[in-house]
Amino acid sequence: TLRTIVGYGTMSADAPVIAANLKDVGINVEVETVDLGVWIEDWRNLREPITRNAWGGFMDPDLLYYRHFHTPPEGMDFRRWNNPTADEILDKARSSVDPAERKEYYDEIQRMLAEDPIMIPLYSPDLLNAMQPYVKDYVQHPSGWYYGFKDTWLDQ
Repeated sequence: TLRTIVGYGTMSADAPVIAANLKDVGINVEVETVDLGVWIEDWRNLREPITRNAWGGFMDPDLLYYRHFHTPPEGMDFRRWNNPTADEILDKARSSVDPAERKEYYDEIQRMLAEDPIMIPLYSPDLLNAMQPYVKDYVQHPSGWYYGFKDTWLDQ
C-alpha cells in the first residue's frame, strides 16, 4: 500500500504515477488516502506501509540534514537511519563556522546516504505562483517558504 494524505495535493497527484512505475518493475501496490493523524500515528508506531514525504529547498543544509537524519532527541531521524557516524558528522557540521569545512561534512553525509540508501529522492516540485493582477510586490523566496509575503499588498 502506498499512502497519500488527505489535503496533500502533490501526494495525490503523484501516487498513481509512482504505483504505475513500481508495477512496471513487478511491484504491485494499492494507493490509499488517509487523514494526516492516521498517517502520523501509523508512522510513529511502525505500521506505515510504503510512504513518502517532502521537503523544500532549504537555505542551509543543517535545516534539512540535522532534522531529518540525526537521531532523537536532537533530530527527528524520520527515516529511522540511527547512524551514530552520521550523528557525529552532523554535529561537527552544525558547530563549524568554516563554509569549506561544512561543505566537506555535508558532502560526506550525501555520500553516506548514497551508499546506504534509506530513502529514494524522487523529484523536487516546481514552485509556480498564480495570482490576481491586484496582488502587488510579491517576491518568491528562494527557499520556497512564504517569506515573499513580507511586502505583498492588495491593490483593490
